[in-house]
Amino acid sequence: MNAVKRGFFSLWYRKKTALLLFCVFLILAALVLAGFSMLGACRQEEQALREQVGATVTLNNYHTEEADLYAGSNQISQESVEKIEALGLSHSCSPYYYSFAQESGTLRPFATPEQREKFPQESAWIRVEGTVDMTAAGEFVTGAYQMLEGRMLEESDTFSAVISSDMAQESGVSLGEEVTLGGYYTAQGGQDTPVTVVGIYALTQEQPHTNAPYFNLENLVYVTPDAALRLNGEQDKLYSARFSIRDPEQAAAFVEAVQALSLPEGEDLRFTVDDIQYRALSGTISGLTALAKAMLGASGALGAITLVLVLLLQLRSRDHEIGVLLALGEGRGKIYAQLLGESLVPILLAMAGAV
Repeated sequence: MNAVKRGFFSLWYRKKTALLLFCVFLILAALVLAGFSMLGACRQEEQALREQVGATVTLNNYHTEEADLYAGSNQISQESVEKIEALGLSHSCSPYYYSFAQESGTLRPFATPEQREKFPQESAWIRVEGTVDMTAAGEFVTGAYQMLEGRMLEESDTFSAVISSDMAQESGVSLGEEVTLGGYYTAQGGQDTPVTVVGIYALTQEQPHTNAPYFNLENLVYVTPDAALRLNGEQDKLYSARFSIRDPEQAAAFVEAVQALSLPEGEDLRFTVDDIQYRALSGTISGLTALAKAMLGASGALGAITLVLVLLLQLRSRDHEIGVLLALGEGRGKIYAQLLGESLVPILLAMAGAV
């Protein structure tokens, strides 16, 4: 009788053992497939999360002209921003401008009577910041401001503004009305700039009013970049630029690429990478990925150990049969191949059944 027939009859004779082996490896194969499925799902979810959340890199130049702490803080040139955008590593850029304005017939800064008496000239000054990304503005990030009426500035807005409720009350201005920011940098070509009020914010806590009125938190006006540029005149530099990166894992490469450009701002440039949301969410996915890998490793190790134990038990329990076959002239290789085949048949059937 050849080895194949002998193996078949041996399987039939030991069908209970073969069935047990089939069930064990069916469970192991199911665990392996579940691990691979979980691992694939985690990788897809991580990729989708990267594209959905993304990251931002904010570029600042903290060098400031001492004579002007506002427009003088704008030290990043438009040419540098254009070179960075030309790299193709970011999909959008939100510029941020500092500016200054004066009161006009339609917009008056908030000041206490004591402040107006102590600082008569400064009581007419208004701080201005130009952006369409107010969620990144310092006062909104820290919670000092919250929207009261209307909305924040949007990318599609032009010559629009968000002012404080105190300034609106002081000036008798309502949502949707047009007001004029008086030109402060007229020597540099700055002009009076009309803007439409699209939002009104309120302070979350009462603040002291001991310094010059333009330091009052109530006297900060957010405008769109076009309005800030008109106020600044020939000073077309910006304070910061916030670049959006589709893949958070590429944020470090973006910083290295910008540094390699050797921009005129040189070592004064500072980079702030914001990928906190991605890191927080990816931590959960990383945990599931580690669990899937552990499941695969444990299933593979358990399967290998089980197979080795089965072979050893077969060799030990069938010593007499092996001796008889050797005495009849069967080759040792054929005998071991038969025993291995008897073990592999239920294992392969289990794997096929799991798939």
